[in-house]
Amino acid sequence: LTYLPGYLLLPDQGKLSSPDRIIILMKQFQDSDRRYREATLNRYLCSAILAEVALQGQIYPAYGNKIIKEQLFQDICDYVSWHLTENLKVSQVANYFGYNEKYLTTFFKQRAGISLKQYILQIKMERAKASLSETTEPVSQIAFQLGFTDAHNFSNAFRKVTGLSPTEYRDIYNKHNVFPVLNTRQSRLLRFCLIFTFIKNIYYRKHILFISGPQFSVLSKQNDFILL
Repeated sequence: LTYLPGYLLLPDQGKLSSPDRIIILMKQFQDSDRRYREATLNRYLCSAILAEVALQGQIYPAYGNKIIKEQLFQDICDYVSWHLTENLKVSQVANYFGYNEKYLTTFFKQRAGISLKQYILQIKMERAKASLSETTEPVSQIAFQLGFTDAHNFSNAFRKVTGLSPTEYRDIYNKHNVFPVLNTRQSRLLRFCLIFTFIKNIYYRKHILFISGPQFSVLSKQNDFILL
């Protein structure tokens, strides 16, 4: 048999490589049918189940293996993103996907160019950078949110990746950032001022060019003030 684009070849019998994925899709299908009763959505989910069955079968030896490997890589990346709050280990990922730890490490490095352990650390540090630059949360709280046992281990890991301690990174970011990070009370006060200014400008028939961004940037028509 050969692979035909637009067609699914389903085996009469066989062994699924990952039956859990089929079960999850079928539960989604069942829940969708009970909740929405939408024919278009049901056909879409049914097609997804059939496609998964076909690709897990052994009808597509070359094509299917390529798809399965690519899907495995994406699933690993998604799994890491969903479990950043845990003290995630390579062994945990390997056990979840049912692979040998050494094999999974080699497989991931061939795809990503870095080991799975390095990838986990890298993603955690990217999340840490965002928290340090966008919030005023204590370093200890950020460490806890990323699954580190204490702030000391987190700081060592952060310095290993960035060359800076978390506090140094935050200080440098705030020093070069025109608009400092605001705490909750400051954000509420700022939002009130912006709403008041917006209403006042409408009342006096001043045209507002835009209101955008996470901190509600406002620019007047005359460009005589900028509120952030």
